[in-house]
Amino acid sequence: MKKALIICLFLISCQEAPQKIKAGKYTGQKAKVLENYTDIAESEISRKEFDKGVLTFHNPIILDSSVFAPVNGKTTLPVKAGDKVFVDNYGVPHDEDMVSYRYRGRFSSLNSYVVEVHLYEDDFFLLINAVTGRQDTLNGFPFLSPDKRKIFCSRYNPYETYGNVPPPTCDVEIHLLKGTTISQIIRKPLKNDIMQAYWKNSNTIYTKVASGQGGSDSSYRELRLTEKRPDGGKQ
Repeated sequence: MKKALIICLFLISCQEAPQKIKAGKYTGQKAKVLENYTDIAESEISRKEFDKGVLTFHNPIILDSSVFAPVNGKTTLPVKAGDKVFVDNYGVPHDEDMVSYRYRGRFSSLNSYVVEVHLYEDDFFLLINAVTGRQDTLNGFPFLSPDKRKIFCSRYNPYETYGNVPPPTCDVEIHLLKGTTISQIIRKPLKNDIMQAYWKNSNTIYTKVASGQGGSDSSYRELRLTEKRPDGGKQ
């Protein structure tokens, strides 16, 4: 009996061990995805560096705004959970009540519509899931990262919003995608208004920004997403 038990234990020990998840640079961090972003590191790049990738980047949004054009002030989007209907208000009863909705396009990979919203003194974008109808607010036109896990957007902000940063600012947002859930993980005011932007890779954005007196000139910036490490530092 004792001999049989020993043989059994030996056979079990010879079985192939389960495959472990490959660790990244830091202990306990998975190699594939960085999600705990905390900031954006900004640095200057040359126009040559910017121009090198601007022609090859493709923002995978299908711009077919005429498909769901407004009819009598109503924009209707087919949604599995129930159609979404957006009704324009031309300023009734007050100018401050004015709002207009314009369908701009869709991301097939996200199964989502993009709608631009204009208010009396504001504007923003909505990302609307075509299955659930969930609406997420973005401060500017969305740019989807190559790994299809992050959205970059930005907008010019002339108002005094931040105690430590004087206006005007360019407010940058990064949103993280997990399944059908979208969450804003970074919002940061930058000094120069962004005129053009694209994802260089899934963690880096190249931008052309207004500079000089009154924004009469332009310069180029790299925005790199940084992540907090388990030891408290940044990657």
